[in-house]
Amino acid sequence: MGATMDSMLFSSVVDLPWWGYVIVALLLTHITIVTVTVFLHRHQAHHALDLHSTGLANGQKTCIDCHKGIAHRLPDMAGVE
Repeated sequence: MGATMDSMLFSSVVDLPWWGYVIVALLLTHITIVTVTVFLHRHQAHHALDLHSTGLANGQKTCIDCHKGIAHRLPDMAGVE
């Protein structure tokens, strides 16, 4: 019974060596991390764009007005209204 139970637990559609399973696990983990990162970045960027547009339309301060120069160098705004 023990031998059949072991063969059932460790059998799969693709028979890989132990390091093959490690590589597959690492690749799937990497794909998951990249996918979540891209999704969250796109959500944050689109939300920031909506907030910035709303602030400009209402004549309020935008995120750039309060956080100037923290993440990036400010562009030369001489002559810009």
